[in-house]
Amino acid sequence: MDRDNYITRAYVMDLYNNPHNHGKIDDYDFFLKGKNPLCGDRITIYIKINKDIIEDISFESEGCIISSVSSSILTDEVKGRSISEIKKNLKFSDIEDKLLIKLSSSREKCARLSFDTFLSILNDNNL
Repeated sequence: MDRDNYITRAYVMDLYNNPHNHGKIDDYDFFLKGKNPLCGDRITIYIKINKDIIEDISFESEGCIISSVSSSILTDEVKGRSISEIKKNLKFSDIEDKLLIKLSSSREKCARLSFDTFLSILNDNNL
């Protein structure tokens, strides 16, 4: 295994074993459950908003490494940012780039689960 692959694998495994923002926040304002019916991945995202800012965000998940790691990356990416700026600028490619793994079409669905669930929270609640 070359050095770059080793570093990528170590990074992904560390986020999987030590996910960021994992668990339920008690004083959330919004939450939504998402599911990938093809592979069975499940996620619940909790959001606390203060004015227009994502003050806190967390997730609970059952699923593959890609799904869990993408959830950690997403929550790190949006925490502390304004909703208006997120809706204007955040793209799935921002999450995918930080994942450091080339995704097949079936694995992209795993990686998109948290992103799509998060956007649904914003859109469903007119945020």
